[in-house]
This record gives sequence, C-alpha cells and structure tokens, in this order.
Amino acid sequence: MLFALECPGGAEHQPGTTVLGAAVQGATDYEARANGSVTRSRRLDRPNPPESPASGALVSQLSREIVQLHARLYGRGPTKARSYLQGDYAVCILEEIFTTAERTLIGAGSSEHVRETRKKFQEAVKDEFIAVVERITGRSVQVFLSQVDIEANLALEFFIFSQPQGD
Repeated sequence: MLFALECPGGAEHQPGTTVLGAAVQGATDYEARANGSVTRSRRLDRPNPPESPASGALVSQLSREIVQLHARLYGRGPTKARSYLQGDYAVCILEEIFTTAERTLIGAGSSEHVRETRKKFQEAVKDEFIAVVERITGRSVQVFLSQVDIEANLALEFFIFSQPQGD
C-alpha cells in the first residue's frame, strides 16, 4: 500500500491549518497545494488500494513533523512536502529547501559546498529524523538516507524499516 499527502506551508505552516488530501480507491491521488487548492493526478503505473482515514492522518503527520524539524534545524522549512509510506519504507520529498545564505552560495558557484554542508549536517542530526519517523510509524528504522538535489531545490529523506520480528 502506498499512501501520499502533501503538507503545505513549510516554515509558515500555521497551527490549526487544515492539510487537505487523501488517496481514494483505485488509482487517483489527491494532493494539497500550499495555496489550499487540491489537485488530482492519475497514476497508471500502480493502483492504490483503499486507505483508512488513520493512514492518511499518519502520512500527513509525517510530512508535517519532518517539515517542522527542518524548520527548527535549518531556520527555514521547505515550502512543500510530500510523504509516502510503504510497508518497508517511508520517503519524504521536500521542495524549496534552501536558506537565503545557501541560495547565495549556489548562485556564486559554490553548489558543492552547500551539498557537502547539508550532507554533514544531516549526518549530525540523523537521530532526530529517525526518532520522528519511529514515533509516528511505530516501526524501527534500519537505514536513513538523505539526499539533496541542488538544481531541483529539493531534498529526499528516505527511511528503510527493520523487518518485524518473525519475518
């Protein structure tokens, strides 16, 4: 099962703001946008099974808390986030992630410096990311990978779960 929701607003996310979005039976995904509109996309490569409301809430919480963690650690959160929860992994795609200082360095040709700094920082705070995902999902994280794409201005936070006992 694949669950997806966006958490709009990044660091500007206001408490009490409703995050719209739910996957429905079949292969249609609904995504919330930062401006509050809802878009509908058709995924032909794989159908989505029916989801429980609890699953959507779980994925929404994952997006929201990863955005909040980024905002706290970097001083600015991404403006857009989507999370996916599968049986053996969770992934968060974060867009428009760079701070003003990082954008300045990128513009001055220091993209590799920004990439390396982000990589080292993520290594230093990885336990905080893992703790958030483990608390929300109730699953133990075996592997955490974080990747930044400078040109696309996005980050990918990927969590592989440990196999449950008995599997």
